[in-house]
Amino acid sequence: ADPGVEDAVMAFDSRTGALLWANELVKGDIWNGNIVPGPNNPDADLGDSPKIFTLRGGETAVGIGSKDGFYFVMDAATGRPINGPNGLQLEAGGPLGGLFATGAVDQRDGIVFQNGIDWPTFGITSAPPVGGDLYAISLDGKTVLWDFKTAAPNGSGVAIANGVVYFESLDGTLYALNAKAPDAAQALLAS
Repeated sequence: ADPGVEDAVMAFDSRTGALLWANELVKGDIWNGNIVPGPNNPDADLGDSPKIFTLRGGETAVGIGSKDGFYFVMDAATGRPINGPNGLQLEAGGPLGGLFATGAVDQRDGIVFQNGIDWPTFGITSAPPVGGDLYAISLDGKTVLWDFKTAAPNGSGVAIANGVVYFESLDGTLYALNAKAPDAAQALLAS
């Protein structure tokens, strides 16, 4: 049974441990290793770590990605959705797919970098992965600024330092992208 906290972001009072709010991002996700993923069983758990940042208007927000490929941004004080109740779909979902590892926030330039695994058939068929993506997203989670495609899925965390975004694909390729690139075609610094 779904108690209302599956695939959820929850906030607790740090002094008492009391639950302040819970935002269940995907309702009814009861997928496990014995169930074939599909529209009724999305395997939508949260493979990404929550990121806390400040929006341009001063509101503190939490952003997180799910394995069914959606990126969610919510008010950190209340859990209220900022980029809509359904978030922003970036990637195809799947048992290994979607937004699987920790993204990074460039607070100064107002960009979230989120990696994706485009392998919706993993564990269902023997079809190879489609590839991967590194998404540059507006802080409010409403707009994809650009999408850097990779030949292999991206299953590593994302790091940013000194204007350079780092991540690794499952084929072992380490990428360095310009965080201030105007588009994906001009983003690659080295691989």
